[in-house]
Amino acid sequence: MAASDATPYSFMHGSIQDAQVLRVAAQIDEITDTGADETEVMMYNLSTRKWLSRNIEFRVIALTTLPGKPPTLIAMGLGGDVMAGNAQGAWEEHVEDTEDGPKRRGDIRTVTTVGQEVYAAGMGRQLYRRKGKGRWVRADDGLVQPRGTLQASGLNAIDGTGNGDLVGVGFLGEIWERRQNVWRPMDSPTSLTLQDVKILGPTLTVACGQEGTLLAYQGTAWEPLEHQATEADIWSLDRFEDQVFFGAEDGLYVTRGGGPLEKVDVGEHSDGPFRRVHCHAGLILAVGTKAVLISKDGKKWQDITP
Repeated sequence: MAASDATPYSFMHGSIQDAQVLRVAAQIDEITDTGADETEVMMYNLSTRKWLSRNIEFRVIALTTLPGKPPTLIAMGLGGDVMAGNAQGAWEEHVEDTEDGPKRRGDIRTVTTVGQEVYAAGMGRQLYRRKGKGRWVRADDGLVQPRGTLQASGLNAIDGTGNGDLVGVGFLGEIWERRQNVWRPMDSPTSLTLQDVKILGPTLTVACGQEGTLLAYQGTAWEPLEHQATEADIWSLDRFEDQVFFGAEDGLYVTRGGGPLEKVDVGEHSDGPFRRVHCHAGLILAVGTKAVLISKDGKKWQDITP
């Protein structure tokens, strides 16, 4: 579809599997307008330049891929419903079906792969680790909010080092860290909701959120990253070589080589919104509400919107 054509889809999330395959989660506007929650999980092959689609009966909020032979797609729903699949077939899972899970504690907000493990996090600071096909276990001892607590809390994003250490961010600026299997809250310089967090190196972790909020942790304390680029909500971030990209409500932003934050010119979609940025396997994927863009260098962008 040409960039100037209107797409019938609204895109929510996306994930790069490898150098040849990426996926996005989308809803068809006409169907969503009827109140239905079903989602199209759409796969794009860079070699054939073709899209394939699979319908899922629940609303998918995030996608991730577990590396392996074959790699396994995890499509996470708000209520903890999971559609998983690989070259051997597709199957359903659920993070927890008891009253102590999403049924009572609230929605799952994200799913992500850290090393060789998949984590799902959400309201009440729930955190689950996928321990195998169809098996999810709690990983939130010392993290999860006690039931009955009235204060709003929840994790919107999780990242980790692959050695068991994790960091999570979420509502009202809360930041949590797990080291040596022990969770502890970290002092946060903001009360605004944080939407994403990435460990960008041994000494640098960055978080983003409401009203253009950017925070950095360099081993001692979280501090604001001052900039004048935008006051819009920043939803997502990821690193590509020496560039860090940010998906915001008013466009796509980048900082190159530690330089200032600046807006990226991606043509007619430059004013966004972009809710998801994912960098992997030599590719950058930018998912907007009405656009799906890819780049191999962060400067030239290809519109592959279905």
